[in-house]
This record gives sequence, structure tokens and C-alpha cells, in this order.
Amino acid sequence: MNALVAALAVLLAAPAEAVPYPYAPRAACWRSDGLTRVAALSGDALRLGELVDGEVVDRGAHEAGGVTSLAALDGHGLYGAQGRRVVRRRGAWELVAELPDAVLQLLPCDVPPGLVVLHGTPGGTPPAAATLAWLPVAGRLVELPEVPARWRAWKLGWSAAGGLRRLVVSTHKSTRFLPFDHDCLFVFDWLAAGPALVKRWLGSRLSRPYLDAAHADLRGDGEQRLAAVEVAADGGRGMTVYRPIGFGYEGEWRGPGVEGLERVIGLGRRLLAWGRVAGRPAAWELVPDGEGYRLDPRPAPAGPMDWTIAADGTMIWFEDGWHVEQPR
Repeated sequence: MNALVAALAVLLAAPAEAVPYPYAPRAACWRSDGLTRVAALSGDALRLGELVDGEVVDRGAHEAGGVTSLAALDGHGLYGAQGRRVVRRRGAWELVAELPDAVLQLLPCDVPPGLVVLHGTPGGTPPAAATLAWLPVAGRLVELPEVPARWRAWKLGWSAAGGLRRLVVSTHKSTRFLPFDHDCLFVFDWLAAGPALVKRWLGSRLSRPYLDAAHADLRGDGEQRLAAVEVAADGGRGMTVYRPIGFGYEGEWRGPGVEGLERVIGLGRRLLAWGRVAGRPAAWELVPDGEGYRLDPRPAPAGPMDWTIAADGTMIWFEDGWHVEQPR
């Protein structure tokens, strides 16, 4: 038995290339056995907890085992990226799949249940090369050829329109109208029966060069609006909101410049922005304000991927203890 345990420990030892990817979540929340469970990476530790009456009951620190990012599926538990491996936690980390190169981001999918895996050659953002794969909770890993490696995909997210789920892929490539490498946002219809991807919108770029983008149902009307951190002509940064118009998007609101703004993260109906002001983390929430929007200050975690969210909109992160912020 001791020999078997030692062999498993070697099998799941973190590969040398296991490094955090800047667009991969480091916290996750899911429902299991009637409980809302949370997990967060903190240094070399995996923190576990349960959300009870608006507070997180801590379930202690555990070995992270070289896992650098997290994803979770209701009813199926907690997954992690560990170098070239996707692992699942069942008391300890167990190997689920092994990729030919580094796992960069795990994007949970509920229909059908599984993970969209962004994997490729690390070495900055965008990666030198990256492709997509589909990992069902019960089944084998399959590649998604609709996003070739030369597109240098660097972030995945979800949107929806007309009753269809859409996969949003940030890429770095040249396009017909901008024949030089740049960041551009591609949108695909997600056909769950395959699953398969169908091209919906391959935009050259947004109205200005963008640094990050995410979708959220900001007004609770079922429309998944796109919010982007964009760079103005003078080099300043600000937020722009776009609404879907069938084939693509149209501008709905452009906010003023925001010092230190870097990232935007869509979590359910909440959209959080993160940056640094005077060298310290800063955070804002994008909220409706009449026909426009505003950025309200929020408590800031140390990093932009440290947040997770419960089904009721409760924001959770770990930093020297669990932090909880109820929806406003």
C-alpha cells in the first residue's frame, strides 16, 4: 500500500512548467450535497470552506499540490490545472486528463457538464500558441479545431443571445481589416450536442484597442452585455459597454478615464473591474445608472482572479481569511 501511495504521489507531482496563468481563476464556488462550497488558492495552500448564512465556514488549509488555477461544476466538484494535467479533487487530487502542453485556463460548462480547456505554450500573454479542447465530466478529452493555434487564444468566457450559449475567445492575430497582429474578440455559438463551435462574430477589434473584456447580464434583462477595458488615443484607460445586436455589438456607453484600470471580470450578473492605484490593488463594480453605467468602488483582493461568486451573487475571496460581500 505504501508503494502505491508513493507511486500516486509521483504521478500527481506538479510538473516543472506549472506556473499561474494571469487569466485563470484562483477561486471557485459550487453546489454539492445541498451545500455551497468554496475554494481558493493562497500561496502553496488550497483553502476550502462552506457558505452558511452569508459567511464562510473555514474548512482549513490543504496542500495545493502544484495546482495553479481552479474551476468547479455544480454536482461534480472541484477541478484544477496542474501543469499539463487537469485534476479533480476527491479528498486528494486525482488525474482526469493530460494535455500535450500547459493547461492555461479551465472554463466550466453546465450543458453538457464539462470543461473547455485552453492549453498551449506559456511564455506571456498572449501565449506563443494555444488551442482549445473539450473535457466532459464523463468521457474523453477531444480537441476543438475551430480555434487554431496560430490565433494565439489567451482568454475564454461565456455569453448568450437568443437562447444560445456563446463561447467568447480573446485572440491575438491579424484580420482582414487590420492586417497586423492585435487583440481581437471572437464569438462562437456553442452547440451542446457536439459539442461544436459555429462562428458568430469574428471582430477585427472593438472601437478602441482593448486590454480585457467580459460579459454579464448587467441590467437583468437577459441581454449579455460586453464590457471592455480600452485604451484611449492619449494612452489613458476606460471602460466601454456594448450591447448585442444580432450579428455583433453596438456601443451603449463609454465611461471616463480610470486611473490604474487593468482588468474586467464577469461573474453572473456582476461585473468587477480591477487595477492598481498608487501601487495598491483597487476594485470597482460596473452598475447601471439611468441609461448609462458607473463604476462603484469595492473592496479589492490582491489579484484580479481571486474572486468567486455564489449563485445568489455573493462575492467571496480569501486573503488572510475569508472575505464576503453581499450583492447591493
